[in-house]
Amino acid sequence: MIRRDVALAPSGGIVLIEGRVCELSLTGLAPCVVLTELALLDQALVDELSFRDERNGFRLIFAKGVGITFPRVVVRERQIRMDVPETMLKYLMIFFLRYYQAGFPEVDHLDFEAGFNQESGGVFDLLVTVSPAPPTPS
Repeated sequence: MIRRDVALAPSGGIVLIEGRVCELSLTGLAPCVVLTELALLDQALVDELSFRDERNGFRLIFAKGVGITFPRVVVRERQIRMDVPETMLKYLMIFFLRYYQAGFPEVDHLDFEAGFNQESGGVFDLLVTVSPAPPTPS
């Protein structure tokens, strides 16, 4: 198994809230880096893409979920694994491609829901935040 490990910038990080909401802040990480890593996963050149927060030891792992239509999440002590459908992976790649081309993001965050592994079931929320667009002059 091949896993790509990406250390988040000091201004970014991973926060798990009440075990059901995760914020992945990619602030300070160049969009071309994220785009390249997502493309490696999309093209099956790696099996997993791991974002690592060195401050708190959290790791968020993306794996391409073959044949699934809704993301699935497994949460462990300091690790979150998300199997993502191809459509979600393509959406993320298009977002970061446009971000790279324009020099700023269209929005400051993306919000995804995933099926959850806990006995209680339910929904897990993933919030992906990026550096906000610069203010427009008035």
